[in-house]
Amino acid sequence: MYLNDLDLLSEMLNDCEGKNLLNVILNRPDTVFEDDNLVRLSLGELELNFLSDNIGNLINLVELDLSNNYLTHLPDSIGNLVNLKKLKLINNELKSIPNSITRLEKLEKLNLSNNYLTHLPDSIGNLVKLEILELFHNGLKDFPESFALLTNLRVLDLSHNKFTYLPEEELSIVGDDLTILPDFIFDMINLQKLMLSYNKITFIPDKIKRLKNLRGLYIGGNGINELPESITELLLLEELGLGGNNLTDLPPSIIKLKNLKKLHLSTNNFDYFPESITMLSNLEVLNISWNKKISFLPDSIGNLTNLKFLILSKLALTSLPESLGRLINLERLGLSENYLYRLPQSFSNLISLQALYLANTELIEIPHDIDKLNKLEILDVGGNNIRELPPTICN
Repeated sequence: MYLNDLDLLSEMLNDCEGKNLLNVILNRPDTVFEDDNLVRLSLGELELNFLSDNIGNLINLVELDLSNNYLTHLPDSIGNLVNLKKLKLINNELKSIPNSITRLEKLEKLNLSNNYLTHLPDSIGNLVKLEILELFHNGLKDFPESFALLTNLRVLDLSHNKFTYLPEEELSIVGDDLTILPDFIFDMINLQKLMLSYNKITFIPDKIKRLKNLRGLYIGGNGINELPESITELLLLEELGLGGNNLTDLPPSIIKLKNLKKLHLSTNNFDYFPESITMLSNLEVLNISWNKKISFLPDSIGNLTNLKFLILSKLALTSLPESLGRLINLERLGLSENYLYRLPQSFSNLISLQALYLANTELIEIPHDIDKLNKLEILDVGGNNIRELPPTICN
C-alpha cells in the first residue's frame, strides 16, 4: 500500500476515524512511503508497533516524531534519512537501536527517553553534530567509547538509568556498585545542561570544573555526601539541583555562583541552614524542605530579595526572623509541617505573596493585618490550633 499523499495524511491525523485507519495502514509491512517533498513527519500517539522499511524512502525528512507508540525496534533503513536533524522516539518499547542510526550525521536533536535501552550503538560518536541528547528513563548501564566524540552536546539527560562503573582494582573489595562519572563527560566543554538525577553517583570529581559553559546541573536523587569546591568554578551556572542526596553542608565558596537563580536542596541531611546561601543575591527559587534538623533561619535570609519561591516545609523551625519581611518579591512560601506558633510582624510586608502554605505548623493565630497581602490567592492553614480567623481575612 502506497502512502504518498501529504494532504491526505494530514487530514487523517486530525480525524479520529482517520487516525484509526492510518494506524492499520502504517502497521502493515507492505506500506510504502513516497513523498519527495516531505520534510516533517509526526506519527506520534498512533499505537504503532511496526515501522515499515520503506520509511527510508523519505530521504528529505528533516524532522521525524514517532513518540508515544509501541515500537519495539526500528528498521535499518532509518539510516537512509541522511537529512534528518530531529528525531523523537519518546515513550516506546525499544530495547536497542540499529547501528544504521549513526549514519544520520546531520542529526542535532535525538530523544530516546522512556524506552528499555540497555546500550547504545558503538558508533554513536559519528553523530558529531548532536547538540541535544535525551536518554532519561532507560536501562543504560555503560557508554560506548565513541561517546567522547560528541563534543558539540549542549544538553545531555541521563537521569533514571543504571550507569555503573566498577574500577577493576576494586572489584575484589567493593560489595555494592561504585558509580562514578565517566571521564569523557568532562571533555564535553560545550555542555549547557547536564542531567544525572536518580542514578547511583556518590561523589562529583574535581574535573567538573572543566564544564565552564554549564547553565544547569541536576544531580538529585543520588548518594552524594559532599560537593567539591571545584563545582563553584562553574560561574555561569543558573540552576543547581542537589535534592535527595546526603549533603550535610555546602562549600563556603558557593558564594561565587553569582548567576545562580534556582537551588534545590530538599531531602538532604543539613544540620543547619547554610548561611552562605544568603550571599546568592540573584536566587529566585530556593527549596531546602525535608531537612528535619534545621531549626532556625539566619537573619541574613532577608538578603535574598529576588526570591520568588521559598520552600521551607518539613524542617524543625520554631520561629521566623523579622528579616523575612524584606523578601518583597516572594510569590510562593511553603512553611508546612514546622513548629511555628506565630508569624513575625514583618510578614505583612510580603506584598507579592500569592500562595502561603502553613498547614500543620502548630500555629495559634493568623496575623490581623494579613489583608495587606492583597495578592494572596492560596492560604493553607489546615491542621493547626487556630480558634478564630481575623475579621480582615474576608476583605
